[in-house]
Amino acid sequence: MQTTRSKLLEFAYFPEIERRFEDIAILAQPEPWDHSDTLSRRFAILRNYLERTFEKLEEEKNIAYTATAEYACFNSGLLTENREDIFLLFQTNKHPTATSPYFFMSAQKESDAFINRYFSGRLPLPADYFQQPELLICNPHLPLTVDYDHIIDENIIRFPEPLRGNRYALRNLVKGAIEYTMKLVRNNYRTAVPQYFNGHLQILLPLYLTDPHGPPDLALALYREEGGYVGRTCLTMKMAYQNARVIVRPDAESWLKP
Repeated sequence: MQTTRSKLLEFAYFPEIERRFEDIAILAQPEPWDHSDTLSRRFAILRNYLERTFEKLEEEKNIAYTATAEYACFNSGLLTENREDIFLLFQTNKHPTATSPYFFMSAQKESDAFINRYFSGRLPLPADYFQQPELLICNPHLPLTVDYDHIIDENIIRFPEPLRGNRYALRNLVKGAIEYTMKLVRNNYRTAVPQYFNGHLQILLPLYLTDPHGPPDLALALYREEGGYVGRTCLTMKMAYQNARVIVRPDAESWLKP
């Protein structure tokens, strides 16, 4: 199956791309940017984060350029350990066979001389997800409609393998897990976290199917529609963590199984 090239990689060529992502990870505050299994692409979480962040910034027309467009930069939304903003800096790609207009130069702190030389006084802001802050928090008092048949039939491979055999029992298990998590949300609104998907804010509701005290097994994606929420699909916790990290940093220890 052919995969679509990300807008970030259409915009810029990243030489030795894994090393570039490693440089960014080293500059930023420490956090898990890899999945626990060794089969996953290195820095998969960071790569997804930067690709989705770039898409949002492009929508906001929040990519900064010098007067001649020789250099470009954007605010990654990441911070150094000293709480400085981290910017990704690019230069015009003049290679004769270039397919991207820019190439990645380096990650720069807001205090670095080079980026201040070219973007002094007009460094771009991070992506803005707070225009409708009420969509970032799960409201447990709103009604929730769940398409159980679609969730189970279309996403059965995402469920823990021991649970896949009896779909009738699984429906009841999912229903109980949703009710349980909504009780947690009433006690702590941060139990559910937002994600930005296809230009819309959604809520990820963790579902505890095998152990109410352990890491969740799946996350139910809640779409806000008139009158309440609708749940039509579920994600593995790897998928959910990766999507949620674009906006917030979930607790990796409580969300991801080792």
